[in-house]
Amino acid sequence: MFSPLTKKLLLALAICLFWGLALNSLTDDSPTMDEQNHLVRGYSFLQTGDPRLSIEHTPLVNLLSALPLKIVDGILFSPEHAGWQNREWYSVANSFFWQDGNPVLLMVFMGRLPIVFLTIFLALTGFYAGNRFWRQPAGWIVFIGLLFD
Repeated sequence: MFSPLTKKLLLALAICLFWGLALNSLTDDSPTMDEQNHLVRGYSFLQTGDPRLSIEHTPLVNLLSALPLKIVDGILFSPEHAGWQNREWYSVANSFFWQDGNPVLLMVFMGRLPIVFLTIFLALTGFYAGNRFWRQPAGWIVFIGLLFD
């Protein structure tokens, strides 16, 4: 269908378009209701090694989201919080985001970045799997569907 060079250029163009749209969303959208919960779960696990707040989800995506927060200076997290002791993740998340003076907008931006990269990786994986198992048009459909749906 396409030459190898054309295929690579189209993939790069689609990824750049997705990156631009995602970057706009990363900076202009307010935090969702559950983003604070996922970030505090991942960050608390990174800080303490204790997965007590990850009672509803496996910690992998929470950890990926929280990993960039390790390079942000001034983030405060205290395992002495009463909610931490009682495994009340919502109470800990509310304090972590809105009461401890942490840089919320920067934390949300940094927490969203790994998900954007994960989406690109999964779309490329779907592209190559679709091409391998069902030929080229299927790979493009999977790729575009995963990136822009």
